[in-house]
Amino acid sequence: MKLSCLSVSLFSAIINGEMTIREYAHLCKKLELDGFDLGIIQLKNHTPNYVNQLNKDFEEEGIKPVMITTYPDFTHPDALQREREFEYLRHDIALASNLGAKFLRITAGQAHPETPVKQGIQLVVEYFRKIVPVAEKFGIKLVYEDHSKPGAWSFMDFSNPPHIFLEIAKQIADTSIGINFDTANILVSGNENTLEVLSFPAYYILFLL
Repeated sequence: MKLSCLSVSLFSAIINGEMTIREYAHLCKKLELDGFDLGIIQLKNHTPNYVNQLNKDFEEEGIKPVMITTYPDFTHPDALQREREFEYLRHDIALASNLGAKFLRITAGQAHPETPVKQGIQLVVEYFRKIVPVAEKFGIKLVYEDHSKPGAWSFMDFSNPPHIFLEIAKQIADTSIGINFDTANILVSGNENTLEVLSFPAYYILFLL
């Protein structure tokens, strides 16, 4: 089994410049991890010089990112904003590819009060399906997560409730999108039996280990 780490406890330090991404990569290498994960909010930009320097740092440290985590919001009530979110995700896929990552963690969107559950599910499935060819073009595996409330958002994750998460997972089961299952987020939803969620129905739950 290969191990990677998402630096949740170090997010602020990296964003504020108290720790560089290279220093984080060095720490992960020292811990004998096989790779590490990065949040999109930790990356300053996608300019050639910046990305090239990061790749040089990763090569010299002997370790590289495995997954980039991002926060698309496809449940936004504004149609134009949903299109912006799609374009942001296209950018994130290209950036993940440029950094040598294999996976890109995606979310459904926020639980906007104006967005009914049925409509939200339809929108998420629609945009997920539309982005798949872009990810496949760049060799990136998209993995859908049952999130809670990241700092980048104002509302909880639309698909934090297990029944919504499972319905979306069911409707994208025939695509190349995998599942990045976070047991803590299920607990946040109030469901203490994560095994129940994992086993119902088990045939479309894909694990990213």
